[in-house]
Amino acid sequence: MSTTHFFDAFPNFRFNPNAPIGTEFHRLAQQRNWRKGSKTWRRNWNLYISSEYDRIIGQALPAGLEDWQDLCDELDLQGSFTSITKCKQVRIQSLGYSRYLIKNVCGNIPDMANSGSQALSRVHVNIVDLIECRQIGRRPRKFPNVSALADYTQETQRFFRRDVAKQDKLLRTLLRRLA
Repeated sequence: MSTTHFFDAFPNFRFNPNAPIGTEFHRLAQQRNWRKGSKTWRRNWNLYISSEYDRIIGQALPAGLEDWQDLCDELDLQGSFTSITKCKQVRIQSLGYSRYLIKNVCGNIPDMANSGSQALSRVHVNIVDLIECRQIGRRPRKFPNVSALADYTQETQRFFRRDVAKQDKLLRTLLRRLA
């Protein structure tokens, strides 16, 4: 389902394809009086975010080396990435930050990183934020641990369907179990 088809079901809503995806869904939910987190809200959120994934990222399912390099760049990971394996085993320089404070969904602020090796699979980002930031040309925020990511995701209700993410090699690397 494309984004356009999703919004076709709501003829009184004027979709702005250049607005952040969360903003557009929030506007629609307000117009339709969907209570955040309700069954109707969640069902429509899942339909919408899946269509946005298809529009913004989904066509790149093969995930070749260039796609992996782009993801590493998008997440501000430092290193020479000449293979997919190297992209997965990134070395992140220690920036010496003791706290990681975030103000914006897609802020361009320095990231906290521990010295030594960190695999891409240990980078914690919200997948919905990644999609939205890719759409508007900004960098997604990274969280210091799964717990911080889980708290943010629960608070904002910015969940992405696991079954959809598992179909994409890049997104599969970013999946986290949020208990």
